[in-house]
Amino acid sequence: MNSSTKLTFLNHASFMVENDDAVLLIDPWYEGSAFNHGWSLIDTSVKNDDVIKKLIKKNKEIFIWFSHEHSDHFSVPFVKKLKNQSIRLTFLYQKTLDGRVRDFLKKENFEVLELNDGQSFKLGDDFEIKNWKYHSGDSYCWIRCADKRILNLNDCVVSNADEAFEISKKISSDIDFLFTQFGYASWVGNESDKEYRFKVAQEKFERIKVQAEVFNPEFIFPFASFVYFNHLDNFYLNDLQNTPEKLRLAKQLDNFQDKIFFMKPYDELILGNEFETANKLRTLTVLAEHHWGSLLRNIEPSVNEDAIISLDSLRKKYKNYFIKVLLNFCVAPLMLELVGFIKPLKIKITDLTVTVEISYVKGFNILDNNAPYDISIKSQVLDFILSNDYGYNSTSVNGRYRTGYLEANDKFGRFFSPQEYLKNGYGIMSPINSVTMFCKKLVN
Repeated sequence: MNSSTKLTFLNHASFMVENDDAVLLIDPWYEGSAFNHGWSLIDTSVKNDDVIKKLIKKNKEIFIWFSHEHSDHFSVPFVKKLKNQSIRLTFLYQKTLDGRVRDFLKKENFEVLELNDGQSFKLGDDFEIKNWKYHSGDSYCWIRCADKRILNLNDCVVSNADEAFEISKKISSDIDFLFTQFGYASWVGNESDKEYRFKVAQEKFERIKVQAEVFNPEFIFPFASFVYFNHLDNFYLNDLQNTPEKLRLAKQLDNFQDKIFFMKPYDELILGNEFETANKLRTLTVLAEHHWGSLLRNIEPSVNEDAIISLDSLRKKYKNYFIKVLLNFCVAPLMLELVGFIKPLKIKITDLTVTVEISYVKGFNILDNNAPYDISIKSQVLDFILSNDYGYNSTSVNGRYRTGYLEANDKFGRFFSPQEYLKNGYGIMSPINSVTMFCKKLVN
């Protein structure tokens, strides 16, 4: 095996695999907040300019693979920093209906290759990658560098044996290294819903257990969770978040602790024999766990001054959203509300001290201030939801809202489900796929 073949961890969900021919960079996000100022990196030592300088210095073919469009994986500031750099660079991305990521990168004059499910792409001599789509616009990849095989699940929700076996059949190879998320990554109840948060956090450990049993990797890297909820609106969600320390104490993972390792930014690992790799990783892990633990003890909410958006502006934004959604789905959301599948959403706008109801049938209406509400939210966050195709999705991840009752979260998601489908390329521009998807939903 080529002695120069190595793996470098960078931050959060980003790592790099390279040999003499090429470098494969995964999900680069190193600076700034994500999800409408809802997430921050625990470690802020890695800088865009520094990573780019390292790439240039390598003087190799550079490939960058994005798992999905979320801003903690697809960092627009990093991409823009790459413009006009002297790098032989190609972006790799899953083939999607909307082609939004592809179109954005091409507009910035980058070379982009869309990969079909299971398509092998050669990065260099004895170096290849395959990716497969997963739920909600996500994807996972399998990387082979000489005789070492890496499965990167990133955020993919692989929560039971059946789902894991399906992936195992597709990759059809042994796995040396498994990269998988270990913390919750969305709204998980109001302040008082600690029992619910604890349950969700424990479920993450159950997922890793299932994945370890099915994929049977030699080495497990919990990652893609080195962030915290950083806004005053959502900082409380950190109270029961999983950490490397909690993972070590997890009863579900008792039988796999000798396979679990952590890395900190810029840690490097030569992909040598198993014995040498394990010894190196034991040393790196002790330092990495201390590193992450020290940083986590000092996290604080960021100070953000949120703009107050007027009620008239929100009413106009809803009208624009309403027209866009109904035109793209041939008034289907309106019909779904009439039959009760979607229900009007009552929203308490906290900084305007007003409660409104939004509906696909009745439009945007002001309610009595004492009316019960489904969702409590700031005007800027509601404006963000209505203004962006990914607005609801980002808000469900950043958790910058409260619910009037726990089940209201499902109602919130169902109301904005047309936006979710539109974000993923369904609608009038893709009629056959849209009808097929709709029929599947009705059957299920």
